[in-house]
Amino acid sequence: MGKVARIGVLTTVASVIVTLMGVPSWAEPSRVARSPISVGLITSLSGPAEPQFVGNLQGAQARIDLQNAEGGVNGHKINLISADDQTSFQGASTAMSELVNLRRVFAVIDLSDFTASAYKIAQQAGVPVVGFPSDGPEWGQRPNTNMISTSGNVPPTGIGGIVNTLYPNVAKLLGAKNMAVLALAGEAASIEGAQSFIKAAKVDGLKVGYTNFTIPIGTVDVTSLVLSMKQAGVDGFDSGLLVNTNFAILTAAHQAGLKLVAPVMPTGYGQQLLDQPSAIQAAQGAVFTVLQRPVNEPNAATRQEQAAFAKYEHFTGVPEIGWTEGWISADLLIQALKHAGPDPTQASFLRAAHNLKGYDAEGLLPYPIDLSLKDFGKPPAKECSYFERLEGAKFVPLNGGRPVCGQTVK
Repeated sequence: MGKVARIGVLTTVASVIVTLMGVPSWAEPSRVARSPISVGLITSLSGPAEPQFVGNLQGAQARIDLQNAEGGVNGHKINLISADDQTSFQGASTAMSELVNLRRVFAVIDLSDFTASAYKIAQQAGVPVVGFPSDGPEWGQRPNTNMISTSGNVPPTGIGGIVNTLYPNVAKLLGAKNMAVLALAGEAASIEGAQSFIKAAKVDGLKVGYTNFTIPIGTVDVTSLVLSMKQAGVDGFDSGLLVNTNFAILTAAHQAGLKLVAPVMPTGYGQQLLDQPSAIQAAQGAVFTVLQRPVNEPNAATRQEQAAFAKYEHFTGVPEIGWTEGWISADLLIQALKHAGPDPTQASFLRAAHNLKGYDAEGLLPYPIDLSLKDFGKPPAKECSYFERLEGAKFVPLNGGRPVCGQTVK
């Protein structure tokens, strides 16, 4: 019997088996391989801001690798293509143009501080953009409904323009009575955030005894600043400064005999701090914002995330903000793809993203975010976040490990 005839007999036998036993698992339609989906990611991979964005690419890649290992999304594997904004507006624009116009990506994960120069390229091409809205107001401005924020809907003034009692509530929880508010010179987002804190503190009944919006980026020459804070009698500060400046303030305050019960800062939490003995010493008592459920308060979501970081990126420590931003941005993209149909279009993806109900990154976020199109451009009614304080060589949860929340002030 020749080869062709042999195949014919086997085919007949297989047909009989299928008839008797039903369709085998390996022939299920959900397991059919479909064309891959290319997704771009823009972040600072070089330049002065590069250390502040460590983990963006790795966090996103780990989440995508995990999904691909499970068969992708509706049979589509996801291919992640990175692009460097080079810590500049021109670099961000070039990166977006390359991804959208040359690489023809389906969507972009944007984790850059320079999105303002690049977002129109994606908007005009109808390309979805997912990411953390750290750059500016474009994330809440029409017609940019192609931009899906991992913070949920934000106002046209951007996240810095939201007046919310969250951070004054944290300061009061720590026992502060009189706060200093600090911002970077010439940095609009930093100054807007500081001004929002002042407004919210007034509503919350918390005194702001000292303000300074002229602090040079990255400076560690803070002796005169700390002496001014001491003269004003502050016992805490809300900072929009870089990590090295915040730690220098803590060191100088200790030397000047200024006791700070609420030194609150948005960044600095993570393994990089724990790996540097000199930084640990400088940062004692610092209180950090944590964008996701802390890994020392584990749940199913943190265990899945940590396992993926270990397997795909060989990272087993405490994830910095960059790792969190990357993971959650990729997860939000994946969840929208799951609901966008077996052969998604960019339009069906955006409809699915805006229709996601109760999204909380499978339990990583402190509360579900609103992504609805009807509320696009509106600030959330409340904001919540986790906070941890450095004590010795470890992070300790505030508020019993529960999120702290605040109300948005109109």
